[in-house]
Amino acid sequence: MKTKSPYWVKLVQNGLIGGFISILLGVVGLALAFGKTYVISGVITMAVIIILAPVLFESLLSVKNAPSKEPVQLLIAGGLTGLVAGALIAAFVLIDQVVNLRSVLINVSPDLINLLIFGLPIAVGVIVLILACLVVGLIGASLSSSRRGSAAP
Repeated sequence: MKTKSPYWVKLVQNGLIGGFISILLGVVGLALAFGKTYVISGVITMAVIIILAPVLFESLLSVKNAPSKEPVQLLIAGGLTGLVAGALIAAFVLIDQVVNLRSVLINVSPDLINLLIFGLPIAVGVIVLILACLVVGLIGASLSSSRRGSAAP
């Protein structure tokens, strides 16, 4: 007999998937390959987009499958998904500070960690990373809810 998981479990799963994909894109070297390509000159690089895009897509998925279509509930769903993804990426950064991951994963360089923490000191960078993922999750939720509001019945 298969029981249906509570919705918040799905949100956490989506956040973990988004965070894992972001880490994977960094570990395979894709993010650093586009580290010097600016999307907005001097502000946002393609590397940041590559790292944060999975969080956005997973938050959109969380909102799409939400049982309640109330705007506040959608924002909570997107925010929780982004928060979990950010926490996973932050945990990866903190683990790299304790364990030399580069001995196994050669692309986990100081440049990648610096990219993930936005070039800030480690403590501040981890907090900013988590908040950035939270904001991206909220943006995904607001994009989804604004599409719902503009659709004709």
